[in-house]
Amino acid sequence: MSTKIGFRLLAAVLLLAAACDKAPEVIPVASVSVRPDALSLTEGETGKLTATVSPENATDKTVTWSTSDATVATVSGGTVTAVKAGLAVITAESGGKKATCTVTVSPKVYSVTGVTLDINKLEDLLDGEERTLKATVLPENATDKRVTWASSDDKVSTVDQNGKVTAVYTGTATITVTTADGGKQASCTVTVKGRPREVRLDKPTLDITEGETAALSATVLPENAYDKTVTWGTSDAAVATVAPDGTVTAVAAGTATITATAGTASAQCAVTVHHKRIVIYIFNKSGYTPLYLYAWTQDATLDWPGITPDGTEEIQGVTYLTFTLPETLYGDVSFFIHDMADLHTPDYKPETAAGPPYYCLLRSTGLVAIDPATFDPTTSGGTEGYGNGNEYGEGSF
Repeated sequence: MSTKIGFRLLAAVLLLAAACDKAPEVIPVASVSVRPDALSLTEGETGKLTATVSPENATDKTVTWSTSDATVATVSGGTVTAVKAGLAVITAESGGKKATCTVTVSPKVYSVTGVTLDINKLEDLLDGEERTLKATVLPENATDKRVTWASSDDKVSTVDQNGKVTAVYTGTATITVTTADGGKQASCTVTVKGRPREVRLDKPTLDITEGETAALSATVLPENAYDKTVTWGTSDAAVATVAPDGTVTAVAAGTATITATAGTASAQCAVTVHHKRIVIYIFNKSGYTPLYLYAWTQDATLDWPGITPDGTEEIQGVTYLTFTLPETLYGDVSFFIHDMADLHTPDYKPETAAGPPYYCLLRSTGLVAIDPATFDPTTSGGTEGYGNGNEYGEGSF
């Protein structure tokens, strides 16, 4: 009995020893799968991939991970980290079997938090002047830095999409910059002071006599022009001068142009200067009428019409006839008085034989007032004529 038990124990030991000498069975990997097989991330984000190795009882289920572009995405233990925008393929491998996941990395969006301008106020711009504003979008790494520009009043100032501001006309406008992302805004107040655009004179023409003065007044437009200073000038100072306040002084007979200038705008006044009136006072002692004053210049070749009295003036109880010479006769003039309507030739020289007094003359140059209290024709340039009724004289006026 004991011999049988021992035999059986020996057989069991031998069988066990045989089993221990046999190599273990290796079960290979049949396939690998990755979930998800596509992944979208934003820069800086992470995502988790899961690899499944089949069969479940595969001897070695170790998985190794790799990336096609570590600058776009990295992987460790199935965890994918997005580095920068782009495309990368993540591969899971086990037992020679592979599976992949396509990873798309999008740029990280940095939202705009604000915008500023380098200049917040533009003052005293003259129309036509330009300035360029610079906008800074915040933060510095904002994804979308696009901006648009606008003016509150294009009639005052305009702005292009590069921030260049152009002053147009007098007034105030607001230039605003707006971000495309978030609609953030900043503004600059623009004040335009226009240049003088027009000068108006109160008199377009002026007729004055030698020695007289006349005032010109200039109006500069627009009313709020930046600099309304007016400068005055004359085309011929020998004829007429003009003072800084617009006072014109007639110097000598002729024509001149007075110009008022403000900025680039100007206006003109045509000035005609006339000779002083030359008035000859005649006391008609004879009483003959009509009475004529004949006058001619030394180089005259034509008959000259007689000048009739144009008024009277009473001096010391005596009434004098006044004759005003036309400007065409100014200069070296010959004249005679006649009480008949006919006119002799210019070289006619009347006789001056002694006889009863006939006329009394006073030659007065210019608008010279006569003082009746001191007037004496015998000492004030007066002469008397005798003989046949004609008085002849010469003079420069």
